[in-house]
Amino acid sequence: MFSKRKMEEQLRKKISELAKSLKDLHLVATMEEAYKRAKEILTAKEEKGKPLKELYKGEQTIEKELKETMQELKKEAKQEEQELKKIEKETKTASKEVKEIEEKLKKTDEKIETEKLKEDIEKAEAEEIKEELEKIQQNIQDTKDILEEAEKAQEKEKK
Repeated sequence: MFSKRKMEEQLRKKISELAKSLKDLHLVATMEEAYKRAKEILTAKEEKGKPLKELYKGEQTIEKELKETMQELKKEAKQEEQELKKIEKETKTASKEVKEIEEKLKKTDEKIETEKLKEDIEKAEAEEIKEELEKIQQNIQDTKDILEEAEKAQEKEKK
C-alpha cells in the first residue's frame, strides 16, 4: 500500500506539473481543463494505438515548438520595438527640423515686414518732402508775384 500511495502521490505531482505547463503554454483555457487533460495524458495506457510514452514525447515536442515560437515572437517584438524607437527618433528629428524651418520663416517674415515698414516710412517722408517743396515753390511764386506787383506799383509811382 505504501508504494501504491507513493505512486499516486507522484502521479498527482506529475499531473499538477503537466497541468501547470499546459496552462502556461496556453494549450488550455482553464486550470480545470489543464488538470483534466494532464490526467488523461498521464493515466491513459494507449490512445489511438500510440503508447503513452509516444504521446508524452509528442507533448514535449509541442512544448518545445511553443517555446521556440515564443522566442521567435519575442525576437520579432524586440525588432519591432527597435523599429518603433528608430521611427520615434526620426519623427523627433523631423519635428526639430520643422521647428527650425518655422523659425527661419518667422525671421524672414519679420525681415520682410521691417523692409516694408522702411519703404512705407521712406514713401511717407518723400511725400512730406514733396509737399514741403511744393509749399516752398508756391511761396517763391507768391513772393515773385508780390515783387512783380511791387515793381509795377513803383513804376506807376515814378510815372
